[in-house]
Amino acid sequence: MAKPAPGGPPVAVQKLVGNDYPYTFHLTSQDLMTPESMVDVPLNLTVRVDKDGDAFTKGPRDLIGTYEKNPISLEASDIIITINETFQ
Repeated sequence: MAKPAPGGPPVAVQKLVGNDYPYTFHLTSQDLMTPESMVDVPLNLTVRVDKDGDAFTKGPRDLIGTYEKNPISLEASDIIITINETFQ
């Protein structure tokens, strides 16, 4: 999930299925929440492993990771996010 660093709702999300880690990901215009969105601000990246597969529910078994070097620019690459927290 990518949210503007200044705050606000997600501007891009990506759903990956399976449990073979690590995942390689590339956020593109296909991942934008609204197709007409223009993203020109730094972004904060987070990952959530949703145990029940429903992105609208959040439970104590869900796992979360936040990129340690947030915020990032749109040109960022070689990003590694460690999933090391449980949802609270």
